[in-house]
Amino acid sequence: MSLSDCLLDLLLVAVVVRQVRGRPLTTRTLVLPLVIVGVAAGEYLRSVPTAGNDPWLVAGGVVGGVLLGTACAALT
Repeated sequence: MSLSDCLLDLLLVAVVVRQVRGRPLTTRTLVLPLVIVGVAAGEYLRSVPTAGNDPWLVAGGVVGGVLLGTACAALT
């Protein structure tokens, strides 16, 4: 892991710890984690190979994640 990977991981952990505390829902508290996760996803997905059937595997993982995330949000 490079230094930027470690810093990005620490930032994601900080976002989770920040969300654990009870706070009123504002636009900032809703958008900030989405932006940070979007940046992290962009950094990690740059190394994904795009040859052969790999894009289908990545797309399947994304669809599965969206479905599970939606189900979790609906049940909480």
